[in-house]
Amino acid sequence: MTPDAVFVILVTYNRLPYLQQVLQALLFQTFQPKKIIVVNNGSTDGTAEWLSTQNAYTVINQQNSGGAGGFYTGVKAAFDEGAEWIWMMDDDVVPDPNCLEILLQHTSISSCLHPLHIQIDGTVQEEERWFNPADCSVTNYFNSSFKSGKKVWFRNTGSFEGMLISKEVVAKVGFPDKRFFLFHDDLIYGWLAHKHTNTSVIADAVMRKLPVHRSPSSAYTYLYYAFRNLWLLEEYAAGEVKGLNGYRKRRIRLQFIYEAYKIFRLKDYPDKSKAVRILFKAYNDYCRKKGGKTFL
Repeated sequence: MTPDAVFVILVTYNRLPYLQQVLQALLFQTFQPKKIIVVNNGSTDGTAEWLSTQNAYTVINQQNSGGAGGFYTGVKAAFDEGAEWIWMMDDDVVPDPNCLEILLQHTSISSCLHPLHIQIDGTVQEEERWFNPADCSVTNYFNSSFKSGKKVWFRNTGSFEGMLISKEVVAKVGFPDKRFFLFHDDLIYGWLAHKHTNTSVIADAVMRKLPVHRSPSSAYTYLYYAFRNLWLLEEYAAGEVKGLNGYRKRRIRLQFIYEAYKIFRLKDYPDKSKAVRILFKAYNDYCRKKGGKTFL
């Protein structure tokens, strides 16, 4: 593998101090990528101004199109410029110095590789999740492979917090779907990739989550997009497992009902009436098949 082979795509939005940490970590990778492309999703915190003073990165400034739109732009740019491998990440994960080098050591077994994610408290993020296109559910195996000591395991979902993917797979599955805006876009991208290669997790390649402060309103934003985007999961699943559209819709309606139950019984949302209103909006927009930025 030559250094000319790898392009990094880093999507950022209003997190300049964190972005600077991630970029610093990328400059100290033991395997240096050919190019680092930063997609600035319309940040208003001085990110664009700071990036304009840097010469180590290629910067693409665009209106906020969510993580999905940012990765669409970045992956397309890298692919069009001839990248052999594309390493994707958000602005709140810091790779260990040898993270990329270790991932590249496993390209003979997989063309869609992921690092292990470690939270600020030292716990390992859930890294073994499987998407079922029959009902659009996701099964979590609670890191059973990691807990049993495995160094490599497979799944059929993806994460843009460190996914390393080959140009051959991108050519087959296309670019990330910007209709998602936020949520489920990387899950589906990994699922599409697994049809053409093993989608893997490499335990010795480590990314560390930064302790990003999230506003109280962010929980409502993610609630909305997580449920609105279920129609997109349906669309992709219908192309894989035909004849189950009615079953999928019934299962998805049950997901909405279960989330409404959680809103009232659990403490995830301080303002329960607001959460219920947002869930109903998500269901309405799910039924209308809305995409892009539809929640303010």
